[in-house]
Amino acid sequence: MSYLKPDFLLPGDIIYITAPAKAIEPTYIEETIRWIEDNGWSAKVSEHCLGKHHYFSGTDDERRVDLQHAIDNPEIKAIWCARGGYGSMRIMDQLSWAGMLFQPKWFIGFSDITAFHLKLYKLEIQSIHGTMPYNINTCTENSLNSLKNILMGEKLNYTGDSGIGSKPGHATGRCIGGNMSLVYSLLGTDDQPDFRDTILFLEDIGESMYSIDRMCQAFRKAQIWEDISGLIIGNISKLRQMESDYGVSINALFLEQLQFRKIPVLFDFPVGHEPNNLGMICGEEVELSILDSGKYQISFNHNALKK
Repeated sequence: MSYLKPDFLLPGDIIYITAPAKAIEPTYIEETIRWIEDNGWSAKVSEHCLGKHHYFSGTDDERRVDLQHAIDNPEIKAIWCARGGYGSMRIMDQLSWAGMLFQPKWFIGFSDITAFHLKLYKLEIQSIHGTMPYNINTCTENSLNSLKNILMGEKLNYTGDSGIGSKPGHATGRCIGGNMSLVYSLLGTDDQPDFRDTILFLEDIGESMYSIDRMCQAFRKAQIWEDISGLIIGNISKLRQMESDYGVSINALFLEQLQFRKIPVLFDFPVGHEPNNLGMICGEEVELSILDSGKYQISFNHNALKK
């Protein structure tokens, strides 16, 4: 069964920029509007996108109203979240998602936006884990091109060198994942997705070794490691220093959890809080191959329904 795939964008289609979490400065939005228009689309900025309410871009209700407008407006073809930080989970349950089921549209972002990706996954709607306006001046051209290619329905295929400790193998499954802390925070809730037969990708920033280990143990207790068909570990950025050496590497923590499973495990894939943050299609069928030669290939079945 295929998940709902939003329409690919055509010239003039509207991309709506909104800030469902932390506040953002105007310069990032101005640069993003230029990028959108340079690619032949139209940009619309939500009413409270550039607002400020303590840490957030607006009150919970203001941020919810902005996002609800985008979900319900048939003229808007893609929703691009301005940045992460924190705030998505505060408004997620107050939104009506019926408009996305009636007319699915691309939902774009990463980090804190992972909460929305998991919600849409449960609703069987595809979405894009990708770079955001906050990163418009620091992300690589590859990051923006991968996002553009997804929106236009181009074939999505990644190849490269697998990281140290990667486990060779081949698997297919539905792509799911994002920020590990956000996935962890939704375990045991009504928004925890079904991880069976999925290719799971994870990234994070600003965590310590023991917090990564704690999340790994929670994933074990939730049987996620038993359910998935393949694992992709992206950037684990800005690891917090500890008073003493933890004794193992990040990769070793994950390999420990999967030592009795014969599934492919890819390390150091460019996704997450680094300049090279390649777009991933949550909810899409994906094929993961890791070769003994140290090369990998990730292929999405993305253009099967291209207009």
